Amino acid sequence: MNYDTFEVIHEEIEEKIDQLEKAQYTLASVESSFKSYEASTKKAYMDAGMSAVAAEAEMRAVEESWRDFYLQVQEHSSRVEKIKRTIKVLEMRHDALRSAKADARRVV
Repeated sequence: MNYDTFEVIHEEIEEKIDQLEKAQYTLASVESSFKSYEASTKKAYMDAGMSAVAAEAEMRAVEESWRDFYLQVQEHSSRVEKIKRTIKVLEMRHDALRSAKADARRVV
């Protein structure tokens, strides 16, 4: 994409902010599901007579679903961070363009 105008950069930043909001909502949803799953599974093990530490270890070692939930959380977290980094790069491009235009005004 051609980032030689402020309008293009602003539009791209707005688009990324929208993506960030959606990604953060999805992350929160996945993370809350993961935490609920983790709590209910751990409680079930504890109700069966395990200590809290043993229940947590058993859940993480045996439960394939725990691994899948955990990986989903990490994947969505990575997406959120990637969008944040993209926004930061766009902000730096905006600053560079602003500096270049200011320098061009001084040269003339």
